Amino acid sequence: MLRWEDALFVNGIGAVVGIMEFLFEYLMFLAQAVTVVVALLIVISSLASLGSRGQVKGDRGRLTVKKINDLIKDLRYALEASTMDPDQANKARKQEIKEETKKSKELEKLRKKEQKKQKKQKEVNEEAAKSDGESEVISDKEKKLL
Repeated sequence: MLRWEDALFVNGIGAVVGIMEFLFEYLMFLAQAVTVVVALLIVISSLASLGSRGQVKGDRGRLTVKKINDLIKDLRYALEASTMDPDQANKARKQEIKEETKKSKELEKLRKKEQKKQKKQKEVNEEAAKSDGESEVISDKEKKLL
């Protein structure tokens, strides 16, 4: 095999031939290295695609939330019924129901108040927009008179 240093010291046509052989061998090395890299990339990408086949692509990036409050509440009632006196369990359930209805009524009142407040704010904004439009019209009339 001819080395680069050997090609430099050869005179005349031998130098050109030596350089050509060196470039040919170097390009063959590069071609082999690129081939190995491409082959490795193909193998790695195929392994990655096989690994992700089990995943459903349609649900990717989605989060599902399930409300389990009622299930937990039912389990608690069953536990209380098995450990407490039935009369005490019924009283506790009735008390809890009363508290829940009271909270829901308070929340409904707050929602209605908020809706009324938003409706009033919207009316005030509309009135302000109308009054701004009228002042512009008046100023246009004044401009015509001048």
